[in-house]
Amino acid sequence: MSNTTSRTLEIIAATALTAVAFTVLILLFPTMKSSDVASWVQALGSIAAIGIAIWVSHHQHEKQVERDCMRDEADELSMLHSLRDEITSLWDIFELRVGQQLANDPDGTAFLSEWPIQESPFAVYDACVDRIGKIKNHVIRQKIIVTYAYASGLISSFKGNNQMIQKFDAVQALADQTNSMNDIARSAHLLQQLQAYADAIRESRIEVEKMVADLLSHLPKPN
Repeated sequence: MSNTTSRTLEIIAATALTAVAFTVLILLFPTMKSSDVASWVQALGSIAAIGIAIWVSHHQHEKQVERDCMRDEADELSMLHSLRDEITSLWDIFELRVGQQLANDPDGTAFLSEWPIQESPFAVYDACVDRIGKIKNHVIRQKIIVTYAYASGLISSFKGNNQMIQKFDAVQALADQTNSMNDIARSAHLLQQLQAYADAIRESRIEVEKMVADLLSHLPKPN
């Protein structure tokens, strides 16, 4: 409501109440002096104006609260759409680059392909992490937090696998040069660790895949 509209309401209401007060006074006290009537009308009009001003102020506050709520709901919906886009895009990239290859390898197979991972892959989530706790739907809020936590764990597992690959490659290269039984044994031991580690990553991938699908089924879709 604009200031002009509010002021108009005040004038109309005050005028109406003053007219009513004047009529009542004339009817109840027909012999009252005109000066006394004017004083009473002025006093009642002032009281009415104050009451209307208070009502207008309260009404404006309610409208502002309503506008704030609508803005917050729009901001939350926009954030959820952005998170949905990030999750969908990153999962598609992950599956294309390493996920499907990892899933197609039989159990007990080491994953010997290094996957370069950027420092902060979850740019959208990191940008709005302080707003996640304000999401009204507690189910969606919880699923977002848990899914991103498990996804971060999966990425950390690949970082660990990258380090193990580098170590294995160095030991394997040394064993090829020296043909030492000790170096060959170290290489075989590292390969066994990589095989076990890859199986653990496969299980983690399956868990995250289910979480991603479940979260996407709860997140609103853009129109």
